[in-house]
Amino acid sequence: SMDILGTMVALTGVKIAPERPLDGVNLLPFLSGIKKGSPHDILFWQMFDKQHSAVRRGSDKLIVMVESEGGNQLYQLSQDIGESHNRIKSDKATAKELKRELDAWTAQIKPAIFDPLGTWDP
Repeated sequence: SMDILGTMVALTGVKIAPERPLDGVNLLPFLSGIKKGSPHDILFWQMFDKQHSAVRRGSDKLIVMVESEGGNQLYQLSQDIGESHNRIKSDKATAKELKRELDAWTAQIKPAIFDPLGTWDP
């Protein structure tokens, strides 16, 4: 997690170049109780193959997958921690908002410069 880097920077005092800011948070104030709540308003995930991704904002979690593997899924985790009730059809507005957030985040990700998980076949 990038938060580990943010926390390590805070612990070591290493200077981070302004042109290459960390995409993370110093977790020390949250661990020590100085700050309350969540260190993030929104969280994003993406699989190396870019066929699966997810976004969580508050208790809402959108999972984006190819149709052959289940398609998009929307869960309200405060009421459904086991992700058993897919709300993708009943709450289209939330799904659309989260997808817009995920697309904006994905657009700023640079392509991997290494072979993720040994998938390259020369």
